Amino acid sequence: MSAPVKLAAKRIVVIDDDPITCDIVAATLGAAGYRVDVVHDGDDALESIYGATTDLVILDCNLPGKAGMVVLRDIRGDHMLKSLPVIMLTSRTSDWHARLAFETGASAYIKKPFDPAELVILVARALTGASLPQRAL
Repeated sequence: MSAPVKLAAKRIVVIDDDPITCDIVAATLGAAGYRVDVVHDGDDALESIYGATTDLVILDCNLPGKAGMVVLRDIRGDHMLKSLPVIMLTSRTSDWHARLAFETGASAYIKKPFDPAELVILVARALTGASLPQRAL
């Protein structure tokens, strides 16, 4: 009898300059079985995404270097990344910012402070291709 095949964990890249948010997201998603890599500025975002197979991105709007919306635009403009799920996780709470994110190609938009359990559910749905709410959470 052969040993069961263990599937590789899905890789999630978290792009956020706030270390507390990064710690909470990494711990929460790590406990749910995901592999989480953290990037702290927009300038290094695409390099990290390309560095290994990436299954999902969690992206802040407010970043040093390249702004989060510019990173999102770059992802959507790249033929290899355009279908990559991108969840915006940001302190920008206006409806205008959420609308802009969706128009630019965000898969979902979560306002800080956030519920970690809700994030896990949203990530799981995004990774399975389930429909996501097209409104800020």
